[in-house]
Amino acid sequence: MEFSGDEVDINTAIPGDDTTPIAIVVPGLTSDSSSKYLTHLAFKLAKSGWNVVITNHRGLGGVSITSDCFYNAGWTEDLRAVIDFLHQEYHRAPLFAIGTSIGANILVKYLGEDKENVPVSGAVAICNPWDLLIGDRFICRKLLQKFYDRALAFGLQGYAKLHEPQYSRLANWEGIIKSRSIRDFDNYATCLVAKYETVDTYYRRCSSSYYVTNVSVPLLCISALDDPVCTKEAIPWDECRANRNVVLATTRHGGHLAFFEGITAAGIWWVRAVDEFLGVLRSSPYMHVQKKVHSYWSLLVYLLNRCYCINQDTKIIYNLDFGVLKSGPQ
Repeated sequence: MEFSGDEVDINTAIPGDDTTPIAIVVPGLTSDSSSKYLTHLAFKLAKSGWNVVITNHRGLGGVSITSDCFYNAGWTEDLRAVIDFLHQEYHRAPLFAIGTSIGANILVKYLGEDKENVPVSGAVAICNPWDLLIGDRFICRKLLQKFYDRALAFGLQGYAKLHEPQYSRLANWEGIIKSRSIRDFDNYATCLVAKYETVDTYYRRCSSSYYVTNVSVPLLCISALDDPVCTKEAIPWDECRANRNVVLATTRHGGHLAFFEGITAAGIWWVRAVDEFLGVLRSSPYMHVQKKVHSYWSLLVYLLNRCYCINQDTKIIYNLDFGVLKSGPQ
């Protein structure tokens, strides 16, 4: 299946009474279901007996935009809609979620927003930027980071060009074309479309570090300390330590969504770690069970919120009672 914000494209039918666990994957910035690292993840999970759903952000994966709404680093409504749909259609199948890069930020924010009231049994966040404001300061600091910043901005420009009629009407098209950084694009596009006062306001409100303490499902977070895009300075160490549902695994090396294994780099360590972690979790008593909130106050708040449109030698101990877990060569 492939989901976008405006349309649903069902590629493979799953029987409604199927009990096979479903892994929902949230891509990174400008990535979609055809991205190589995501197809590698999907293949690995499918071999282990999972049904896999990769959610495409609005306007990606070959699906056109039919509204004036675009995705951003903190837009959780589309993910919420996908998860609710799958939960309703395949109510006997446990749901698990995996977020990569910006997708990890969106996933953790969603889990923190909905707290106990999520139909997700467990989750994994890979290379989460965590604090977008700190990340913004970091990515323009050195030459290597500036290279990544420019490359990602170029990708965002390509995304905007796919939807030029909407962006030229809703945002500053001239500014978008001249953007040389993610911050430039967010200033001329994201903030105008999503109605944020400033770029810093957007980054503060959409950073998942402020939501991780409210996560109520078993959550494995993997970050590399040498990540050239998502700095270790943004990792919310204390917040993760305070939440017994969170396992934070940091590796010395791994880069950004890399973690290649072997001389030929044929394997990706984090993909294997996700497969092992979720494989253990799905057969354990630690799986989260949704607890619906029925109070009128919670319903009111919910409605108001809706109105605002690596390395082979590295090992991790899967113990949900540990708040923060550092992993390194053993």
